[in-house]
Amino acid sequence: CQKLAGMGLSDLAVEREFRDAALDARMKESNKLHREVRRAGRPVLHVSGTAFGMVGPGLPLPAGVPANFALKQVATTAFFEGMSRSGKSLGNLKHERLYREFFDDLAADRAAWLPFFEHEENHQHAENTCGILGTLATIYRQRGALDDCEAVLDMEQEVLAR
Repeated sequence: CQKLAGMGLSDLAVEREFRDAALDARMKESNKLHREVRRAGRPVLHVSGTAFGMVGPGLPLPAGVPANFALKQVATTAFFEGMSRSGKSLGNLKHERLYREFFDDLAADRAAWLPFFEHEENHQHAENTCGILGTLATIYRQRGALDDCEAVLDMEQEVLAR
């Protein structure tokens, strides 16, 4: 941090860099633990807070939460777990199937998903969804599947408009 301060960066920028580095370290440790748990064959539960209540295995689905919310939970976990910090691995590109399953459900059940994203307390779910859809669109663009890419980007735009 002193090196950054010596470069003329504001105290706020230095503090932000320090917090970002600490968050990155915690995220790496959390992802490592998650991989170890999965490799050991232990079940991994996906529990999420929404504006309508907690959602997870064995819990009743609150009114207002889309029926296939679990697809979003699994895709989000894969998205964050798969980030390639080095840029040398497939990173979250390797989870295309999970992203596509989530996208297919978004497209099939717009009437449930789009109002869900409109609630201000569900903004993080909308943000995560945009990351997943953007990654899926990138996969399709790189593959040359431009019709699929366009459909995904159209859905991302609908989510962003919320």
